[in-house]
Amino acid sequence: DTRIEPAVLADRLVAMGYSRVEIVEGPAQFSIRGAIIDIFPLVADQPYRIELFDDEVDSIRYFDIDSQRSTDKVERIVVAPATELLVDPVKKEETIAFLHKQLEMQLERLERLKQMEAADALEQRISSHIEKLQAGMYFPGMEQYRPILLSELGLLTDYFPGALLVLDEPVRVREQQEATEQDFGEMISSLLERGRVLPLVKENYVGWSDLLGQFKTHQLVYLSTLATRAQGMNPRQIINSSVRTPQNFHGKSEVLKEQLDLWHQEEYRVVMTVSSENRARRLVEILQE
Repeated sequence: DTRIEPAVLADRLVAMGYSRVEIVEGPAQFSIRGAIIDIFPLVADQPYRIELFDDEVDSIRYFDIDSQRSTDKVERIVVAPATELLVDPVKKEETIAFLHKQLEMQLERLERLKQMEAADALEQRISSHIEKLQAGMYFPGMEQYRPILLSELGLLTDYFPGALLVLDEPVRVREQQEATEQDFGEMISSLLERGRVLPLVKENYVGWSDLLGQFKTHQLVYLSTLATRAQGMNPRQIINSSVRTPQNFHGKSEVLKEQLDLWHQEEYRVVMTVSSENRARRLVEILQE
């Protein structure tokens, strides 16, 4: 569309998680100064400047953050959301009604416990959030309402159906998850008592049993240095292998080459990993010398 209504665009950008500022200096920011609209899309390398003639787009150019000067002209831009949470107009009223109900129930609980100060703080905080949701605005802390703003919550593993999932030291993974779960539970209890959140915030996280259930929908490989098993993890096959820490070459490439030649003579497959492409290229050059 070649026509823009600045006020409508501003409301839409705010709803998409962008911050309105005087001068754009970083991603997810925008400014409107008369007929000039500056936008720095979250996934863009450079910000854009849109110049209007009345409500018609006259030009779109990149501009430099430091000098604020316009540079190269572009034909079109794509502005992606700056947040994963967008208020669905269809679900908005349902969401707000749910929050009112949760707020009422939590206020009653705090008042029964004689926590009047916490009740007042909660009412002010959640009422402010409801007003912003009603206006379709993004606000800090909005992520706590994901369970009702999103149709469903997913795990990272949901994006890799049928993939091979490797759990390194599964016993420790379970212990760490359970410790995190306990810490989270204690934190949420404290926030509830102080009137900072609603009970639905607990639905943002999954427990170990649910997490393990999701893991088991994939092909699983457990890597463990000890022959201990985490509860609920029952591998169909156990393969024992011997491993040892490789020698340290202390930066001596000739010693590394000698060892690589020896491994090749013994018909080993050698896999080498480095931290970056530049290091990989440098390693190839060293080995080819």
